[in-house]
Amino acid sequence: MSAINNTTSDGLGVSGERQESLVESLKSNGNWVAFTSDKMPINADTGSAAKINDSSTWTGYSSVADYCVDTGDYLGYALDGTDLVFIDLDGCRDPETGAVEDWALDIINRVDSYTELSKSGTGFHILVRGDVDLHKNKQKMDAEKVDVDKTSEIEVYVDGRFAIFTFDHIDDTPADTTHCDNLQDIYTEYYGEEQEASETEGFDDVEVSMTAEEILEKAKSSDEKFVSLWNGDKSMHSGDHSAADLALVSKLAFWCACDTEMMDSLFRHSDLMRPKWDSMRGDRTYGEMTIEKAVQSTTDVYQGHTGLPDDIDLVLKDGCYGHLGTNKDGEGVFKEVTNFTLARKEILREDGEQYVKLEVRPANGQTFEVTVKPDVFNEARTFKNSICTRLSTSFSGSSHDLPELRKIVLRQDSPERMSTTKIGLHDGEFVSPSTTFSPNDEHTHVYRDTGASVAAKIQIEDLDYDEDEVREILELLPQIRDTERWIPVLGYYYATLFAPLIRDIEGELPILSVTGETGAGKSASFRVVSRAFGSDGTAFAVDSTKFALIKQLSAINNVPVWYDEYKPSDTQNYKLDRFQSLLRAATNGRTETRGQKSMGEELFRLTAPVAITGEQQIQGSAEQRRAIMTQFQRSTTDPGTPTQAAFTEIRQLNLNDHAKFSVEQVMQRVASDEGFEEIWERCKDHVRGLADDDVGGLAINALAMVKFGMVVYRLLCDRVDATQSVTNDDIDDAIDYVAAQKGVENRKTHVDELMEQVVRCIDNGELNPLQKSNNRGDYTFINMGEDNEELRLKFSRMYPTVSKYLADHNLDIDLLAPDDYKDRFGDMETDENSYVIDSSKQTRGLNRCVAIDARAMEDKLDVDLDDVRQDLHTA
Repeated sequence: MSAINNTTSDGLGVSGERQESLVESLKSNGNWVAFTSDKMPINADTGSAAKINDSSTWTGYSSVADYCVDTGDYLGYALDGTDLVFIDLDGCRDPETGAVEDWALDIINRVDSYTELSKSGTGFHILVRGDVDLHKNKQKMDAEKVDVDKTSEIEVYVDGRFAIFTFDHIDDTPADTTHCDNLQDIYTEYYGEEQEASETEGFDDVEVSMTAEEILEKAKSSDEKFVSLWNGDKSMHSGDHSAADLALVSKLAFWCACDTEMMDSLFRHSDLMRPKWDSMRGDRTYGEMTIEKAVQSTTDVYQGHTGLPDDIDLVLKDGCYGHLGTNKDGEGVFKEVTNFTLARKEILREDGEQYVKLEVRPANGQTFEVTVKPDVFNEARTFKNSICTRLSTSFSGSSHDLPELRKIVLRQDSPERMSTTKIGLHDGEFVSPSTTFSPNDEHTHVYRDTGASVAAKIQIEDLDYDEDEVREILELLPQIRDTERWIPVLGYYYATLFAPLIRDIEGELPILSVTGETGAGKSASFRVVSRAFGSDGTAFAVDSTKFALIKQLSAINNVPVWYDEYKPSDTQNYKLDRFQSLLRAATNGRTETRGQKSMGEELFRLTAPVAITGEQQIQGSAEQRRAIMTQFQRSTTDPGTPTQAAFTEIRQLNLNDHAKFSVEQVMQRVASDEGFEEIWERCKDHVRGLADDDVGGLAINALAMVKFGMVVYRLLCDRVDATQSVTNDDIDDAIDYVAAQKGVENRKTHVDELMEQVVRCIDNGELNPLQKSNNRGDYTFINMGEDNEELRLKFSRMYPTVSKYLADHNLDIDLLAPDDYKDRFGDMETDENSYVIDSSKQTRGLNRCVAIDARAMEDKLDVDLDDVRQDLHTA
């Protein structure tokens, strides 16, 4: 066949075929990996490094494709020695004009299989099926056919290599791989017949270390040009032996990590070795000068010789990461990047985010741990602030070194766990600041410290307890205060051990509000119960900053956060409003944000159970409906009383033993799946039978907490054979007492709350007055300004507007169903003390309306419609 000139032809266009329709025959194979922009193969299932010699790190096409959509990485395919052949045509296309050299067009046309543009745009990739015997020692391609000035190259692979896909499919080539019958002929035409390789001297009788042997084998299996030079092929350097010497020594500098002794030892056993190597050139030999020149020009080294992965541009020396180089005298030097090494301890996942727990090992200093996001490796200042937190650590590299440090961490093995910033119960495990307790040998959750002050209060560091001590505590706890007033507190604390499960069922968690005059023993009692459930017996302040409150209420999920000295009358309004707002958010488990969108927001889900003590009852009707409210009596703290004697005795015990025992038992109960939801529903049914009909669903949940908590208490007593002094009647009496705090006379009705929001919507224009011109509107006044004034409301229009207003403004008001309000309006119109005059009054322009005695409603609810009246009068 005549020679093909190194001329160029018009470009080959990209077809525009979508990735989904290309190389279908390969997509059913499990040979796929992801490839980062810096050519790092990744196992898409694990996020760790993929290996060409380990098929377990490869996976299916769909998994990798989805992974690459999220990461922006490329797809790669592992060549495994089957009949698939990968042909890489490089340096044959002008990326600006698209012009292609004729030799490349010849190969593309003759192979006639799937072809795509390479990543650089300077060449093409061909995937084809066929039989080809590659030369064991790759030699120079025919110079008549291919430009050999290092701008053009043909590489052919059948195994031991990943093919990286761009899916920039070339027009007029097959969309899938095809079989090429004359593949061997094309290969031989461009490479020539295989030359006889020189026999290499064995290692049996030479002084080459096993490490050097391993390095040599790695080089031979990875670099065909190395093999050619090792076997004495000088054709790539036009027969120039000295140039070939330097080329081989430069490759040895890479593979030996600039270890000059190993370089010299290995070179002496190559086919390029000759007497000139030891000839003197002044005070040094030719070989020494060649090695020095190679080392000086080496910017990248193989890391397998340094204990690091081979594609990482750092070396490990004396407990430090750095670079190898030479000084002005040509002497090898180590340029330090860090004076420590990094060991990955855990991969942590939390709410869609990934964290890494690292062990920082200073070359001179104490090892310590940090938990960071992977993006600390993106910017030098962030890396220093997050990793170099001790005087024993320093970073003297640049931002270019950070991706290499990231690779070091990425390639290490470690367990993967769920990270959480919340202390408490997680899928049957108890996460404390210091450790995680699990009913199994291995735990799956771990605490990530954010500096929340709650963490410092939790005292559960192990589950070793004295069973006799636990038994005595269980027997004394109900006796330290008046039974009727104290059982609501105990029931709440025991129930909160299962707080996450209650939230899952009800979507909310009641709070505990305890009042009593000075000397009633509120704070002293809560110091005891707090310690008995794992805290340190100290309280938080109601007037803490907003961010402090957010962190407190988001740091835990099944141990109550205690606030003492609740005194609305002595608290500034804005501080009280702030506390009340976050209290409602914690009840519903809502999320609070911190920061600005432009700078990045932190999200905090408020899930803590809350106990409040003070001389005044919790404020707000919504808060009261969701609260277990009890009032302590001063008489129980009098000296000589049984309650005070029990209180004095229990304070001498190790209350933390009770906390450890409780945690252990809760984990076992959750793990055994003992029908929690069924028990909870039975408790709700029980308290419904005790409460008045007017006590609604939100209050029922609060009462059920007391009943359920005392069920838990009894189960714990049974476990250690503790004598139970609390009877069923005692528990029912306590529930009756709490229910009495929720009677009609002590709170606003559902209709009252609705009407408060109606007034608000009228006042701010959400509800519109009747327009007589078109009979459009939501309300009107009859006899406005007179003694018999009525407010007429079109309920069918008003209700959805109010509902939307509450949702839009995130107001914590629970509306009943529309029919429930209609029934209540009907009941109220028969009550002469009610402000509802008629539940269905015919009104011109609005048809049937609810008729309200406006003045009576204003007096009852302490609201004011005078501004609305003035606006209507003016209009």
